[in-house]
Formats: sequence, structure tokens, C-alpha cells
Amino acid sequence: MGVTIYPFIYGLYLSLCDYTIIMGASFRGLGNYIELFSDPAFLHSLKITFIFVFSAVALEFLVALGIALLVNRQFWQKRIFVSLIYIPMIMAPIVVALMWRMIFSPEYGPLNYFLSFFHLTEREIAWLSESNYALFSLILVDVWQWTPFMFLVLYAGLQSVPPELIEVAQIDGGSRWNVFRYIILPFLYPFIVLGFLFRVMDAFKIFDSISVLTKGGPGTATQAVSWLSYLHGFTYFRLGYAAAMSLILYAIIMLISQVLLGRIRKF
Repeated sequence: MGVTIYPFIYGLYLSLCDYTIIMGASFRGLGNYIELFSDPAFLHSLKITFIFVFSAVALEFLVALGIALLVNRQFWQKRIFVSLIYIPMIMAPIVVALMWRMIFSPEYGPLNYFLSFFHLTEREIAWLSESNYALFSLILVDVWQWTPFMFLVLYAGLQSVPPELIEVAQIDGGSRWNVFRYIILPFLYPFIVLGFLFRVMDAFKIFDSISVLTKGGPGTATQAVSWLSYLHGFTYFRLGYAAAMSLILYAIIMLISQVLLGRIRKF
């Protein structure tokens, strides 16, 4: 209990202070929060964070749903295929980021090579140093690593669908879309919400990929709230301002989580 409650209370205290390592803490009240919402850098980082979270989680859901529907059939060596899907999820985020840094390399990375081999691009793309591609690259890395988690949740949901209902619907002439919409989807709905709940909570805290791949750049193109908070806390040593930033992010995560939990309870 104390491991979680004490750091939270201390962080709340810091957020109400102008705290530096040299001068210590001086009470500031809501000054940090007022400054935050008039700070263009914070508002921009909030926008980047929302774009990243909802783009990554939506893509993970769509890809995972497609894979889960395909795998939810009997075929040769199904267990081996399912086991291979989980590999990205069990890798350490730092290892994944380092691997993708090599893949994204404009000089010797395989991604540019394959794109040029199939004539999909006429130049070497600097995936991590061009503002048009940097945020997309982070989203791609997150989708690659965490689609298996969403697949795991959705695949478990598909196992809860009674096969008799599907067979009856097919005998009655129901199309694949109608079978999915009126039979499979209602059973899958709580699992979809659960998958979104865990992934949204985790995606808001992205840090490892940014640290290894872009460091918030180029410019501020990938400067999420978590990275900006780190900069203010451990580069500019404005610990109170960084704490306020982190608590706002925490409040956003809790608000979205409560909305999603409410959807599960209503089901």
C-alpha cells in the first residue's frame, strides 16, 4: 500500500511546489497547473500523445481482430503459429526499439531496401529524422510489439462464442458479415473493451521507444507528455512542473479507464 500511496502523495505535493534540487521546495499552489495549460509545448505534447495512443491502439485492434478471426479455425500446426505471434510481446521494449532503429536506418536498414526493391519509393527515407515519418514510425513499432496482446484478448473472446449459434445462423442463410455482427460481436464486445482499456493505459506512458528512437524529435514531432515530463524533471530540474505534468497525464488515463470500465459493467 505504502509503495503506491506514498509516491503519489509526494508527487502531488511536488506538483504544488516550485521545486529545484539547489533551492529546494517553495509552495506555489496551482501555479504549475495554470502554467501548463498556457504552455504551447505541453499542449503540443498532449496532442502528439493522443494521436499516438488512438492511432496505435486502433491499428492494433484491427490487425489483431483480423488475425484472431483467421486463427479461430482448425488448420495444420495452429499451436505453433499462435505461439509465434506472441514473440514481439515478450521482448523487452528497449530491445524492440533497438531492433527497429536498425530496421529504420536510411543507410543499411532493410525497410528502405525492400521499399526500393518493390519500387514503392524512389529515395531513402529517414524514418526517424523526418517529421512526416517519425511519429508514424513510433506507431508502427508499438503496433508490431503489442498487437499480440490485443490478439490474445480477442482470441480468448472468440473461444466464448458458442459454435452452435454460428452453425444455426449459417444454416439459416446468414452472411459472414451478419454472423459476425449479430452473433460474434456481442460476445466479443467486453473483450474488445478490456483490450482497449489495458492498451490505452499503457500507450499513454510511452517512453522507451521515444528514448531510443527519436528523443522527442525531429524538433518536437514525437515529444509525448511522458518525454516532456522527463525533460523538465531530469534535464531542466523543474521537478514540481514535471510532477504536475505527470499527474495531469494520470488524471487523463484514469478518466478514460473509468469510461471503459463503465462500458464493461453495463454489458
